Amino acid sequence: MNIDDCWQNRSRDTEGRLQADNDRFPHGIKWLASYMHARGLKLGIYTDYGTSTCEGYPGTPLEHQEVDANTFASWDIDSVKVDGCNSNTSTMNYAYPRFGDYLNATGRPMLYSCSWPDYLNDHVNWTAVADKCNLWRMCVVPPCPPVAHVRGPTLPSCGAHAWPDLALLPAQHDTGTRG
Repeated sequence: MNIDDCWQNRSRDTEGRLQADNDRFPHGIKWLASYMHARGLKLGIYTDYGTSTCEGYPGTPLEHQEVDANTFASWDIDSVKVDGCNSNTSTMNYAYPRFGDYLNATGRPMLYSCSWPDYLNDHVNWTAVADKCNLWRMCVVPPCPPVAHVRGPTLPSCGAHAWPDLALLPAQHDTGTRG
């Protein structure tokens, strides 16, 4: 199960850590992760590289990356999706790999889902993305390329531990006639 945007409290705690909204998650995220794990399920969580998430909640900018990675690990999170709203795209090639390194340094295995390529358009180093992210978002804001056009630059970077998330891409729609 993945928790998307709006799970956070509107501010960090006194230690600078993200915290769950008490009304939505009265027992906290660690409790929810334990609940899911006891049922054989995994728990994923959302954050954003920007100063705030797409909906205005606290994000994970450079100065909070290490503490947020450690917080997610302490909550026993299994997957982290990182969006790119309200961020500086010129620093994404540095910030996303850095956050992946912080996640790995926690010692807890977490799937790392990056939205990095979607914000950089045609200026993506697919080898670097595949090296640092397990999964990457291809298109959020239409017009998105049809699936048939995605094969080019990204597929050579795919492997057992790195793949594009094609869920957000529209299938090719044939508007022609057959005859």
